[in-house]
Amino acid sequence: DIPRWENPEKHQGFFPDFFGAGILLASPFVHLEKITSLSPRLTILPLNVENTCCAPVRAFVWDQEVKTKSRVTIFTEEKLKNAKINSQKYP
Repeated sequence: DIPRWENPEKHQGFFPDFFGAGILLASPFVHLEKITSLSPRLTILPLNVENTCCAPVRAFVWDQEVKTKSRVTIFTEEKLKNAKINSQKYP
């Protein structure tokens, strides 16, 4: 009951290398146009699910340019490449 990202009849072999490199992937992201900060902070809280390559998450953007209390925008694809979000490399 999870999506299959690779063609089951014609395997391309992308994902073993991808996950073996320790790369984390989060998608889809939506409502990114609501982010106004040039340096927002992304927080992703995944469920702790054993023996799987994916899990549901709750993602938040802390918009740091708000002058009052930090505003939280929940989002999840779309204009990710257009948003200026600092990424952090995870070990």
